[in-house]
Amino acid sequence: MQTEAQKYRQAWIEHLMQQEWSHSFDLTTRFPYTPEALYREFERFLRRLSRATQRPIRAFLALEQTTTGHLHAHALLGCTEALKADHLKRT
Repeated sequence: MQTEAQKYRQAWIEHLMQQEWSHSFDLTTRFPYTPEALYREFERFLRRLSRATQRPIRAFLALEQTTTGHLHAHALLGCTEALKADHLKRT
């Protein structure tokens, strides 16, 4: 029998697999960020990408804490197929 957490996780996996994603990336911060501050930075990043593509960006962000205590992020981006990976890195 699945726990509630396992059901919730499986539902997210199924939802994410139904989407079309253009890019994925990992982000490790050099300085400590709170989750709220990192989300705000990610939102700014998405706004810049949206201006570059002239369309809304679909995104999913998952945060985890590293052994050093800093946050590490995994992100999926949709509607960014027109952008090259180098553009994402510079942004």
